[in-house]
Amino acid sequence: VDNLAGYIEVSQAPIGRHMNSNPITYLGIWDKIRKLFAQQPEAIQQNLTMGHFSFNSKGACAVCGGTGREKTWLGGNFFFYKTCKECHGKRFSPEALSVHYKGKNIYEVLEMRVSEAVTFFEETQGITSTLKVMDRIGMGYIGIGQPTPTLSGGEAQRIKLAKEIGKKRRGNI
Repeated sequence: VDNLAGYIEVSQAPIGRHMNSNPITYLGIWDKIRKLFAQQPEAIQQNLTMGHFSFNSKGACAVCGGTGREKTWLGGNFFFYKTCKECHGKRFSPEALSVHYKGKNIYEVLEMRVSEAVTFFEETQGITSTLKVMDRIGMGYIGIGQPTPTLSGGEAQRIKLAKEIGKKRRGNI
């Protein structure tokens, strides 16, 4: 016990309740990926910033607001959802989708599984450390852009553990 510098407590609370929350937002690497896209020549030429590669702000499809689907009220508490006719469920504006990093647009990157993303971003500092941990513990099948409410409680807890294990620490922790 004298050699322990501390401990980490990981609760069973969900990692996100909103459909826009996903594993890479929780892991803190979503901003790094958006920054990569904003640095591409196509993005610079169009004056696109990191915000243009988010379905929560400037990069959202103008028709569906970044949800990828259109909501129709049927009366009472009943709604019908259908895939957005503008973005076809991709959630992003045409400008954002026109920019590519290593041959993939932002939507295609979000559709990757953890195991694919580890290889795709292997040369990019600060993105793969936690993804590698997730892949090593058998979570390579998880989509990096998968909405967190679709994860099981056990999957969410393992993502929390992977985040802690993947952190760079100082000392003997």
